[in-house]
Amino acid sequence: MASKRPPAAIIKRSLILAREYFAHTLAFLQRWLDRLELDPEKHSLRGLLSTINVVLVLLVIAGISASAIGLLRSLANAQGMTRVQLAGASARDRISARSRMSGAACWTVSTSWRSAFSRSSSCLSYCHLMLLNCRQKRLEFLGP
Repeated sequence: MASKRPPAAIIKRSLILAREYFAHTLAFLQRWLDRLELDPEKHSLRGLLSTINVVLVLLVIAGISASAIGLLRSLANAQGMTRVQLAGASARDRISARSRMSGAACWTVSTSWRSAFSRSSSCLSYCHLMLLNCRQKRLEFLGP
């Protein structure tokens, strides 16, 4: 059985890429904060706090929405799988019922022919072959 752990080179490369991405993101945020120029003489504390609250609320709403979308997607996938399994079980039950009905009808016909033509040996052998064929087809139709 093959190991599911990635090689050490892949892990090392992933860590390097993550470190570079993190450094790039921090540099971007630092440039953005430098450009923002939060001068206390120009901006009041009241405006700054209200802006921060609005941004936090929007971030929470975005996070909840993203989580809800993921949960709805997984629920839809589970519901689809359940519907497919139910349809398969229903089809299997219908096929089984039809095979039992056809097997019973074949059995009835073959036994009635055997009793009607029991005097003739050729008819008896024909009915016997028909009965064996009916049994085999029923077993093939029902499957393993």
